[in-house]
Amino acid sequence: MADATTDGPTIDAGWRSGLKADISGGISAAIIALPLALGFGVAAFAPLGREYAATGALAGLIGASFTGIFAALFGGTPSQITGPTGPMTVVITATVARLMAMQTAAGDEMDAARVLLLTFATVLLGGVVQILMGLLRAGSAIKFIPYPVIAGFMNGIAVIIFVGQIEAVLGITEGRFWENFVVVPEIVATAAITIAAIYGAKRWLPKLPASLIGLLVGTGAYLLIGALVAPQLLVFDGNNFIVGEIPSGIPMPKNITAFAGLMTDLDASLLATLIPAAVVLGVLGAIDSLLTSLVADVATHTRHNSNRELIGQGIGNVVASLFGGISGAGATVRTLVNVDAGGRGRASGVTHGLLLLGILMFLGSLAGWIPMGVLGGILIVTAIGMVDTWSLSLVRKKTALLDLAVVLVVTVVTVAVDLMVAVGVGFAITTALFLRALTSVSLVRRKYRCTRQRSRHVRDAKAQELLTEHGERILVYELKGNLFFGSTSDLAVEVEAELAGTGYLIIDLEHVDTIDITGAELLKRMADRATDSGIELLVSHINPAHRADRDALETYLQELHVIEKINEDRVFDSVDRAIEAAEDRLLATLGHDDAAVEAAGAIRHCDLLDGLDDSQWALVEPHLEQREFAAGETIFAAGDPGEFLAMVEHGLVSVYGSSSKRVRLATFGAGIPFGEMSLISGSDRSATVHADVDSIVQVLTREHFERLLAEHEAVGVAILRSIGTELARRLRVGNEELGEVM
Repeated sequence: MADATTDGPTIDAGWRSGLKADISGGISAAIIALPLALGFGVAAFAPLGREYAATGALAGLIGASFTGIFAALFGGTPSQITGPTGPMTVVITATVARLMAMQTAAGDEMDAARVLLLTFATVLLGGVVQILMGLLRAGSAIKFIPYPVIAGFMNGIAVIIFVGQIEAVLGITEGRFWENFVVVPEIVATAAITIAAIYGAKRWLPKLPASLIGLLVGTGAYLLIGALVAPQLLVFDGNNFIVGEIPSGIPMPKNITAFAGLMTDLDASLLATLIPAAVVLGVLGAIDSLLTSLVADVATHTRHNSNRELIGQGIGNVVASLFGGISGAGATVRTLVNVDAGGRGRASGVTHGLLLLGILMFLGSLAGWIPMGVLGGILIVTAIGMVDTWSLSLVRKKTALLDLAVVLVVTVVTVAVDLMVAVGVGFAITTALFLRALTSVSLVRRKYRCTRQRSRHVRDAKAQELLTEHGERILVYELKGNLFFGSTSDLAVEVEAELAGTGYLIIDLEHVDTIDITGAELLKRMADRATDSGIELLVSHINPAHRADRDALETYLQELHVIEKINEDRVFDSVDRAIEAAEDRLLATLGHDDAAVEAAGAIRHCDLLDGLDDSQWALVEPHLEQREFAAGETIFAAGDPGEFLAMVEHGLVSVYGSSSKRVRLATFGAGIPFGEMSLISGSDRSATVHADVDSIVQVLTREHFERLLAEHEAVGVAILRSIGTELARRLRVGNEELGEVM
């Protein structure tokens, strides 16, 4: 009970402290968000004309409020602040312009109310796209979009926003600036003061929100100029230089019934406009939000949930559309302001949204006096800040010309054509760069011929000599990466060029990650080509024991009849076993295989005893003891006393390391001795030897060897000399193989 009493106030105090910090962060973020929400809202509906500036400002505030609240509640980045951003605004502006053009092209009168309804429907669909992306766990896929593509988007959007505010800062109220270049000095002065105030605040008052200072100073300058020299600026009704009347009160979900009615009025041409715009809104919002999430992770030392964040963003945008708000996304600057003020939890985003909602409800009429030139100045500064400085630095880097070209292409398409087209171009470039990266890396990890690189099957001197002379007929290709449609053609050409003089082609798949149907067909073509050329194709590591993820690949190759085409007896667990099989078959064609060695007298003519004459052999033979072992039986185990030397008379035996993993160190066939080191040194066995098949070995025990050495010293010394020679030969072969690998 004492612990509970002690801990209670501490936990409560910690919760209160965290909530207080979140509220502080949310208020700070809302102060930053207010002018941006107004500015982006006005910019979003700019194609409809100045009379819809107030409608845009209202939509911006509603969007900031509801996306901020619901993305915070349901998203995967607790400290993130959501609201209207540059990319989302540009897409909405383009959508509004396209919907207006559709009405004009059809010969209808422009119906602004219908354009607004369809725009909000696009916002809703964009939110649905984000929810689906989250449910389909597409959050992690955003990381595959190259940074040059993202930089191109940001730069293009920055240019569009900058250009879009020129009329506002010059005081042009009719048409575009290149059509009607009429400058209003009072408005230019207001915009200039706003911009100067923002940059001045950033330099001299860095702890204060620069955009809010610009808003206050610029609005004050406008009112002062109006009072001193231009009284017409102080007229509210019909004044195109200010936002105009913004309805106050509690926002209602008025679009619910309107959307229901819209469902009966959709046609193919309308869907062809809404769906692409919604997809672009969803994808760009996802990119914008997840990039901000990464920034938040760094600032808070936490880790966000990408898929949950997408679902939260989607819910926020769906709700905002129902209330008449524009799209939002994670906003980097607002998020960092929140974090700097102590905000870490979801309460910060909720506080930010509620505060903006309160401003909308109670101070909307005052916001109507904000000059368009002031909002234009704020957005111009915002656009300049959006320009990606990394992409500008590429101009001086000759090695980054490709990256610079990608940035420029996406930027130009975004500005000169359309943001939606730019998204398509960006994804096309992404795909092209991805395929280029895959195809530019060779599939060949290593290739070699087996003149010196041998299997672990230790053979007699004659066999080793033959393999040194004819081993180039065994060609090994160790592949890596992804065997798919974009990479197989070059591999086929390379292998084809190497087939001359080859009798055995080994394809090792240990380091191959994926194989598509084109890669599978390549393996089948290799098998056919090998058969036609009299070459034997062997494949290893289709499903090695240490790769638990390869069952599906083996099944895939079986279903495509690849393994059937190769023949199962030519498929091996390891490249070592494949090389061993190729060596066996090569030696058999040269008349030197284990059967031939056994028939010639494997023990009498083995490398260890071949130097003895018949009289010496007669002295050794009585000391040998024949032992038989069934397949799989242990001949000796690691840690056993080194009591004997053994020589294979018939069959095969393999040596395995002392670790728990069953790794083959060597295999011995007819006439090959083993266990000689322990016999000489008297140490315990360092490895385990098993019979691979039913085998017969001749054993020379330590007791018999010492007796032989005592009674017939010359014979014993000859055997010792042969042991030393054999060990030196194996060491030399091992060094040569190591040299090949290095």
